[in-house]
Amino acid sequence: MCSLLQKVSKLDGTCITANQVFDMGTKTGAELLQLNTGDLRAGKQADFVSLDLDDMSLSPKQELFANVVYSMQPTAIKDVVVNGKMVVASGELKTVSEKSIVHKVDSLFEKWHATKA
Repeated sequence: MCSLLQKVSKLDGTCITANQVFDMGTKTGAELLQLNTGDLRAGKQADFVSLDLDDMSLSPKQELFANVVYSMQPTAIKDVVVNGKMVVASGELKTVSEKSIVHKVDSLFEKWHATKA
């Protein structure tokens, strides 16, 4: 989103590249937030995502960074590892049930909505 706003505000579609945006969301973002992640190397937390490169949202493959930044859909995400622990495997949440998330969100919304009435 920030990259699209930058391009509109500058009226220049080339003012920031997909690679720069990807770095902002990974390495640079981690540095700004002082997190021990952002890239894969010894001593860093093992946070990463594996993608289904055959997912339609990642085509054409020659523009992979641009597709990840601008058009990738959630269906392309297959596995998610956070701090070395698999939290999504083959597109399925492993650490918490989706029903419990929906229940929690509904409950929080009801409390929030009640304060607005």
